[in-house]
Amino acid sequence: MTEQEIIVLPAVRLSFPHLFEKQPLDNLYVNTEEKRKYVATFLLSKDDVNHVKLVKELKSRIDAIIKEIKIKPAGIELIKDGDEEYNLIDDSTEEGKKRKAKSEYKKGHYIIVAANKQPPKLSLIKGQDLNRAVDQNPFYPGCYVHALIELSPYKFNNVWKGISNRLHHVLFYKDGDMFGRGVIDGTSEFDKLEELDTSNLF
Repeated sequence: MTEQEIIVLPAVRLSFPHLFEKQPLDNLYVNTEEKRKYVATFLLSKDDVNHVKLVKELKSRIDAIIKEIKIKPAGIELIKDGDEEYNLIDDSTEEGKKRKAKSEYKKGHYIIVAANKQPPKLSLIKGQDLNRAVDQNPFYPGCYVHALIELSPYKFNNVWKGISNRLHHVLFYKDGDMFGRGVIDGTSEFDKLEELDTSNLF
């Protein structure tokens, strides 16, 4: 392939961001450096006409790459249907019910997971990169971002084997409702400590 397949994901919701520390991939739970990458999940709303149009274009570009490098399409799931994944969860057990409850966010969305061995570029506003050592808070699960990814074909033993979504750049867009439980403000609880003798604690 001669051209990079660069994709911009506009105003997508960020989920499961691991932008500051590498995480094991491929559900193998093999905690080796080779298997660890920076990774993020992006949610594209089915109610957003721009997102729906983008997903259609993405699928077309993926099909073109598959034909160009002559690989089998089986197993290549660069874009997942959140509703299909949600409906496949077996909730006949208590564990299944908990898993399904935690997967509510998938409903009504397409899901794109992108990763990179190299740390992605992070920006709070255009042209201003984030100081990684100072603040991770802007990139929380549930916020909205613009993301730059690449459709990246890869080889094994010098033979084309598949395509991955390579993560390059994440730009904060706006706040959203945080997924999962938020943190509890402990100020009122800490105030009670003033009534205690804490001199022997240190």
